[in-house]
Amino acid sequence: MKSKRHTPEQVRKKIAEGDKMLNDGATISEVARSFGVTETTWYRWKSTYAALKGTKVKLTH
Repeated sequence: MKSKRHTPEQVRKKIAEGDKMLNDGATISEVARSFGVTETTWYRWKSTYAALKGTKVKLTH
């Protein structure tokens, strides 16, 4: 089965949505499951993309 690649813009949107879910009381595993990724992927996305803003995301990839 081929894995799906997310664009940096998609990842930023999912991080924002996931952070909102976490603030509403969801767990990390629930957030990761809702996006179809592992917890490890969620943490990697957070460390890579969370600090980047819109134009930086487009320039880095």
